[in-house]
Amino acid sequence: MSAKVSVTAKFFASIREVVGQGKLNKEIKQGTTASNLWVELCDEYPGLKELENQIIIAVNKDTGKKDKVLEDGDEIAFLPPVSGG
Repeated sequence: MSAKVSVTAKFFASIREVVGQGKLNKEIKQGTTASNLWVELCDEYPGLKELENQIIIAVNKDTGKKDKVLEDGDEIAFLPPVSGG
């Protein structure tokens, strides 16, 4: 049996609408990356798949870390693209 770690996934804007809440505490297999977690979430919430090419992933408020192996206590934010004017 593989070890588990506990992480917090946070969702914003359209991603939050699909999931139905702003935050989930998840227990995942040790060795899971942030992008692996996104795939798991897409399985749980199929509506997320259409947003896949638009999201920004931040691990512990550090963006661009989709391939980071997650550790116990990490906070992963799934953000829509930022637009400005």
